[in-house]
Amino acid sequence: MLSRQIAYIVHEISSNNNMTRLFWQYYYDVTKFNVLFCAFFYAFGITYIEAAIIFGTFGTLTSLLVYSYFYNVQYYFYINGGFTKRAIQTRLIAINLIVSILIIGLLWINS
Repeated sequence: MLSRQIAYIVHEISSNNNMTRLFWQYYYDVTKFNVLFCAFFYAFGITYIEAAIIFGTFGTLTSLLVYSYFYNVQYYFYINGGFTKRAIQTRLIAINLIVSILIIGLLWINS
């Protein structure tokens, strides 16, 4: 009986690890567009703080739209991995907002 429980716990940990890796793969794929979007605006003379604000808000939404347009079929892969489209996008938005707030705070302290 104990071996069954241990096997179940190991299975749950490994499946959560796969979900974590799956989420970070999605994060990487979408954030590539966001970074390019911010770099595009930075090339036109915006400041670091403005670029961080764009990264956390408008850039995130734009990158989600671009990813949905070009890689809409990929969402089936994430759904099969256990994520819904809304859940994975909500996590991405929350992480980008947190990262943006941290970057703005660090830039504000250093200026």
